[in-house]
Amino acid sequence: MMCERQVSSGCEHLQKYKDDNETSIFKDIAGNFVYPHLQENFYELMKTMTMRCNAEKCTSTCLLHTCLFCTRVLCYDTHLRQHVQVTGHKFAVDISYGNVFCFMCNNYVYDDQFLAIADMVKQYACTTLGFSYTPLTDIPLYKSDINQVVTTDITEPISRLKATSYIGIRGLVNHGKTCFMNVILQAFSHVPLIRNFFLSTIHKCKLDQYCFLCKIEALFNEFYNGNVEPIGLGDIVELVWDRAPHLARDIQHDTHEFFIATLNLFHEDSSESDNSDPLNCSCVSHKIFTGQLQSNLVCEQCNNVSTTNDPFWDISLEICQPAENNPMLPLSIEECLEQFTQPEHLDIQCNNCNAQGTTKQMTFLKLPHILFLHLKRFKTIKKKGEVIHKKVSTKVTFPHILDLTKYRSDYCSEDEDEGVAPYELNLEDNRYELCSVIKHSGLNIDVGHYTTYISQHKRWFLCDDTKIKPVGITDVLNSEAYMLVYEKKVLEYA
Repeated sequence: MMCERQVSSGCEHLQKYKDDNETSIFKDIAGNFVYPHLQENFYELMKTMTMRCNAEKCTSTCLLHTCLFCTRVLCYDTHLRQHVQVTGHKFAVDISYGNVFCFMCNNYVYDDQFLAIADMVKQYACTTLGFSYTPLTDIPLYKSDINQVVTTDITEPISRLKATSYIGIRGLVNHGKTCFMNVILQAFSHVPLIRNFFLSTIHKCKLDQYCFLCKIEALFNEFYNGNVEPIGLGDIVELVWDRAPHLARDIQHDTHEFFIATLNLFHEDSSESDNSDPLNCSCVSHKIFTGQLQSNLVCEQCNNVSTTNDPFWDISLEICQPAENNPMLPLSIEECLEQFTQPEHLDIQCNNCNAQGTTKQMTFLKLPHILFLHLKRFKTIKKKGEVIHKKVSTKVTFPHILDLTKYRSDYCSEDEDEGVAPYELNLEDNRYELCSVIKHSGLNIDVGHYTTYISQHKRWFLCDDTKIKPVGITDVLNSEAYMLVYEKKVLEYA
């Protein structure tokens, strides 16, 4: 049975603010800064005047917030914090998204009454300006998401999720161009194998408060604690900025870079890490994400074979040109994998006979539990001495169930005349099920926005920062994927 949201605040400090102050200040901020609905010419003037820090001699336009007491617009990193210390004004509103930051909680907090006000202002602004309107929260809430089951052997109730539960479906706050982080963390939180690891207290921390694994573990517990408000990632964002300097603040970054940085931090902070042997390392990065590629170099003269095996966390695939040389024609992910594993000629010398010319072929020797496929949509080209970033928007189709059998080393090494043994063709060990799709909207890597599709209980949702929307599998399979996340249907345990 569906129920309406009750007006409540997850932050006791914000509740006290509302008891002592009118909510009209937040409504004015939402109407003038977050969802303005003035005439276009005056709106552009106002935007120019306000979308910068109001502090003297500061022209920062990054992470701007408006004080919830005096409505001054200040940059978060410097002048807003100074303002809080001087005035004692403990709340500010992010003017890009309307999120309320509590300096006593040191995080973004959510309040149903403020959310309803922002939703009303957004609807009015969209109607006035002729834009389409989507409610800030599209996910209905259910009273009975959790069934309490009591057995005779256990005195405490056991929480069991229903198949229709929305628990775990929560938005993530954008802290100013941090959507590239949000999509990876959303994807992680809804992959069963990753979720089970972080909810099972397997991680035994031997570090201090800077442990990335501890921060992610706390995030997963927050995801699945039964609440529905969007989650602020202040601590995680600050830690990433500190320990992965190449993901500097205030600018858009490639979510693929954040994925690699995340796995590196998992490895660094795990007490089970073994830097000498990645394939036998017991950390979560290597246990869950690591596969192994086999590279064969075959001399075209003497047929000498040189083999090397290398671990991988993800596979980056070129978006190859269609055979008809028409960029508007769709490709399939299978075609991209075939290009990745097909033999290619290299003009290098054979170590055995010194002849020039070898053939190289990459195949999958060992498949990971979780497979991340990265489509190389961003290109950097030089034109008249200028570096230009370009996005490849060619449609690439992908299946719900992906079979990697024919890209395996044992399959590719079979004698073509004899064919492949029948039992090798349809091994369940080589099959993967789609569990997340990450999408980039925009012209190039420097601008745009990331969203992600996630799956829970065979249902799909589109996650756009704090906004969540139910979608069908057709919407997912028709999306312009940037990264695909697949989970093995049959898991192997060492």
